[in-house]
Amino acid sequence: MAHTRIGRIFERVCVANGIRQKCTRPYHSWINGMVERTNRTIKDATIKAYEYSSVE
Repeated sequence: MAHTRIGRIFERVCVANGIRQKCTRPYHSWINGMVERTNRTIKDATIKAYEYSSVE
């Protein structure tokens, strides 16, 4: 992790919450597709929840 103020804060938050960081290579083409699908799923679920909450 970078030795910046934000980097140190982030490291402390991770340790306090039991989060283990995993470094990967900067770019994998297949990861971009996975992220896009996940974002689309979250977006669709959020839109549906918002639309159906006003139907009642």
